[in-house]
Amino acid sequence: MLARQWRLPSASAHDSCTANLWWARTSAGSFSYWMNFRSYDYCSSVTEIIKMIFYIGNKMKKALCVLTLLTLTASANATNDGENVIYAGTGSAKSGSATATSSKNPFTIGYLRLSNSRDVVWGVDISGEGTLLDSTWGQNKAVKQATSYNLLIGKNVGKSETSRFDLAFVAGIREKTSSCPSSYLGYQCYADSKPNTTNAFNYGAALTWSTKGFMLGVRATGESTQAIAGIRF
Repeated sequence: MLARQWRLPSASAHDSCTANLWWARTSAGSFSYWMNFRSYDYCSSVTEIIKMIFYIGNKMKKALCVLTLLTLTASANATNDGENVIYAGTGSAKSGSATATSSKNPFTIGYLRLSNSRDVVWGVDISGEGTLLDSTWGQNKAVKQATSYNLLIGKNVGKSETSRFDLAFVAGIREKTSSCPSSYLGYQCYADSKPNTTNAFNYGAALTWSTKGFMLGVRATGESTQAIAGIRF
């Protein structure tokens, strides 16, 4: 077997982003390639920028998906039998150890359907709440804000000619841990694979008061308490 060793050029004298590329040719004439990154130590500043881009991109992608879903749902349910509410909220996180609990302010965006004929309330929301222990990007259980995906189901508990009170239970899943083998090329995971994520049960309740044009309320779960406000249409 023939072998040749190649070294990737460094960007500068202080750049240790190097790798050993081994090229092996078998007796059958086929080729196989693999990278041996024993001495690969990529620049920390570049890595931090990549991590930030991926983190912001993932959050924006989730938010856009949810907003699209809410818009389509609201359009499909725009009938005389009920009304729609699109809402957002923020508040305080559950207190806990500073080293094991995310300190970021929680937030929520969601959709509620208010039925007039059956006094039923249902909806969906996505919330940044709780704590995710992140072991991707070469980290070891770094504390991050988790994301929860929830369904809301409830009923009307009071109504007048111009306003109504509604109570809904919140149930869903919340990110708990995320981990994967480390990548030596600057990816989130080895070979750019998907991280393994475990989830926990998320639960709570939402109490809302609404009138023509807007809605106010409180949303409380095991991970956060938030004030919510929305547009009723």
